[in-house]
Amino acid sequence: MKTIEEKIKEINDYFAEKIANGDYEIMAIDDDELTTEIKIDSKYEFTLWVSKTNGWKHFGVHDTKNAMKVSFTDFQKALGFAIAIEKIEMKIESIKYQ
Repeated sequence: MKTIEEKIKEINDYFAEKIANGDYEIMAIDDDELTTEIKIDSKYEFTLWVSKTNGWKHFGVHDTKNAMKVSFTDFQKALGFAIAIEKIEMKIESIKYQ
């Protein structure tokens, strides 16, 4: 039987992989374009904080509606940042031409 710590890590790893690989739907992008509301598996909502201002890059889950903190490896952060920027820019472009 798994300990509670093992179960929490398993859940964290699941969401970290989904977010890092861009396996989510963008629900909304805030006006400042720093936070993006996403949904995983059409059910779990998270807020991504993605920033690339003045050469400074940040990627992470700023706040969740699921009462959990998602931790990423350095590789997941780099991959997730790149994919999130691309998805956000594509979403902004699609909104502009609607």
